[in-house]
Amino acid sequence: MSAPPSTTTTRPEARPAAAPRPGRREAAAGVPLLDIADLKVHIHTQGGERIVKPIEGVSFTLNRGEVVGIVGESGSGKSMTALAIMRLLPPGARYVSGDIRLDGDSLLAKSDGEIRAIRGRRISMILQDPMVSLDPLFTVGDQLAEALRIHGVVRTRAEMRERMVELLRAVGIPSPEERLRQYPHEMSGGMLQRIVGAIAISCDPELLIADEPTTALDMTVQAQFLELLEGLQERQNLALVIITHDFGVAARLADKVLVMYAGRVVERAPVAEIFDNPRHPYTRALLGARPRAGSTGGKLQSIEGSPPDAANLPPGCPFAPRCPAAQARCQAEDPPAVVINAEHVARCWYAETL
Repeated sequence: MSAPPSTTTTRPEARPAAAPRPGRREAAAGVPLLDIADLKVHIHTQGGERIVKPIEGVSFTLNRGEVVGIVGESGSGKSMTALAIMRLLPPGARYVSGDIRLDGDSLLAKSDGEIRAIRGRRISMILQDPMVSLDPLFTVGDQLAEALRIHGVVRTRAEMRERMVELLRAVGIPSPEERLRQYPHEMSGGMLQRIVGAIAISCDPELLIADEPTTALDMTVQAQFLELLEGLQERQNLALVIITHDFGVAARLADKVLVMYAGRVVERAPVAEIFDNPRHPYTRALLGARPRAGSTGGKLQSIEGSPPDAANLPPGCPFAPRCPAAQARCQAEDPPAVVINAEHVARCWYAETL
């Protein structure tokens, strides 16, 4: 199975830390903004006889102003992880174990009302396809005003209009006063993605999740939207989770990268180290399948086979059936997390010797 085309990129340099934004909540000393610990989510289907395991023991932390990229093929658990953070699991899905903490407070212990007060206010999300994220029956202004009204960000109609115009300008929408009166079908895909971004940041969230935000865009518009997202993150000191199948997107935006496969994080490291010293065969395969700057002709490398069925995971390492370096032990025993260094971990029996 060939990996999808990737934005061409060179090895990234370390991103400078963003300055704290005035008015933000102060974090407790040593407490990350987002802390996910051994999270497992299962989906019961067909009368409970079939159990799908889209998230199997995901753990990571995210500090204010930090960007994490989550990379992997379709079906690896990236989007389900985002939905789990937002408490927006599909029907039949259940939190089996683990926890999700925001500023030290468990989101899984919150009531539905408490979560609604957090969702859109402190945590916000840009969904994959703006064509289905926006309601075609309502104007852009109606949809932008909804979150502002629900969370009480503005008090008067004049403040509401001023804030909406400010948001559209912030995401590079020309003639914002006119756009507020238009419907989604009157705008291009790139413009709609900017509108969705404006809605996501409308209540000044502390954490923004962007789920494949450039999938439906052509290459030129992709580059423009990534530049916009990068600028918003830095200006507002957002903690950002960027979900992508594209290592080029992760290289441009992320401080650290999580590589997911079969519902688990198989490698976690700072972004430069992922490019320079990948220690999991799946990470190496993904990197090998991306286009190189200046390369012409020839075939891209591919990853043989397909991701496993999340309801019927193989014994041992779930990547073993596709791994060119798999040994007998890989087929029988699930590998532990091997610590390469303080910030680099890989789940592979041979991570230290590959």
